[in-house]
Amino acid sequence: MERPREKSLSLIGESSSTLGRDYEVFLSFRGPDTRLTITDSLHAGMIQAGIHVFKDDEELRVGEEIGGELLRAISNSKIYMPIFSKDYASSKWCLRELTSMVEHRKRDEKVILPIFYEVDASDLKLNTGSYGTALQKHERESGEDVAKQWKEALREVAGIKGWNLKDHGQHKLIGLVLEEVLKKLSYTQRNWHDDLVGIDDQMEAVTELLGLGTFDVRFIVIHGMGGIGKTTLAKAIFKNISSQFQGSSFLSDIRVDNIQMDFDHALKLFSKHSLESNSPRHDYISISSEIARICGGLPLALEVIGSLLHSKSKMTWKDTLKKLKKVPNEDVQKKLLISYEELEYEQRQIFLDIACHCIGEERIPAYYMWKACEFFPKTGFSVLIHLSLIKVIEDDRLWMHDQLRDLGREIVRQECFLVPGKRSRLWCLTDALNVVQNNLDIVDFA
Repeated sequence: MERPREKSLSLIGESSSTLGRDYEVFLSFRGPDTRLTITDSLHAGMIQAGIHVFKDDEELRVGEEIGGELLRAISNSKIYMPIFSKDYASSKWCLRELTSMVEHRKRDEKVILPIFYEVDASDLKLNTGSYGTALQKHERESGEDVAKQWKEALREVAGIKGWNLKDHGQHKLIGLVLEEVLKKLSYTQRNWHDDLVGIDDQMEAVTELLGLGTFDVRFIVIHGMGGIGKTTLAKAIFKNISSQFQGSSFLSDIRVDNIQMDFDHALKLFSKHSLESNSPRHDYISISSEIARICGGLPLALEVIGSLLHSKSKMTWKDTLKKLKKVPNEDVQKKLLISYEELEYEQRQIFLDIACHCIGEERIPAYYMWKACEFFPKTGFSVLIHLSLIKVIEDDRLWMHDQLRDLGREIVRQECFLVPGKRSRLWCLTDALNVVQNNLDIVDFA
């Protein structure tokens, strides 16, 4: 039975995870020409369709080199969509981006889908009109070699089949673009979850419950303890089938989760983080199996403990195993505490700040705060990320798993059970207001 395109799909999961970090579509455009017309409309349409899109604005760029978040967005996007307008070629940033797109297309087989907005492909190929004038200016200012590279990039993209506004009109053009993007993504994402251990059988089981060929409405509840991979499964299914629907959305900040991703899978996941292998070496089979079993198959614990033991000596593995054996099997936080105790003082402060105050917040403001406190945040971030205690997600925001957040807050709560004002941090608004209004004892941690 043909699957109905008129349906919409909505899946719900808990906090953001490592999935979905990369962009799917990269929009390159000349702001003054198209921002308030086709670019904003196309961007809104992609967001509504559940496409993870990066909308660049060259007017906000400074300097001469592509780097940072912009470089990551270009490198990791699957589809590039340059919107060629009258003054596109007057922007050096736009031309740098275009050259980078062409290089990635040759090297990584990325897809370029050009849109011609009030210009023709021949203007790019032959460097005529405003494009010719702009390139002559760039040649004088940036040198012949640079201008030649930009000309070649323009000519190559001009030969790619795209859309011209004058052939369709804006509304129809956006519809055609979205249809093609969804079609392309359905192919490029076919094997996107290859690195997720044991996910395929679970995806197949839940997808069957969805009954994609029917015309009714279905709700699927995936339940279980925190950290076992419920959100990962929900996102995997969403990514796999969303292109079959006319509209789709994934709500990542509402609790819903997954199933326990058996022992073989647990051992494989632990080995990936501890030994960078799908299975332990012969001399590590016994101890790896014991650790995986003690972690109860919980992916979060396997990831954190595995990351802790990465590149460590066999003696450290044995000591860690002894510590794990002292922890009741169901006590997840005490298992995670083992990694926390490996941190230096400054790294612990950064971890606790994130757990109490900074989840979902931008990284840079917090970075400068920790730098001023001489907590050495550059090293701290590297260590915390390496140990899988925190992650930096899209839009450069800080994130950690709910279990790790609860661990950090419990550590702070134990500083003083009865008097919140004597704790180093207050994250509960009621407690903070009560301390300030009633002038309760506040400990000085300076």
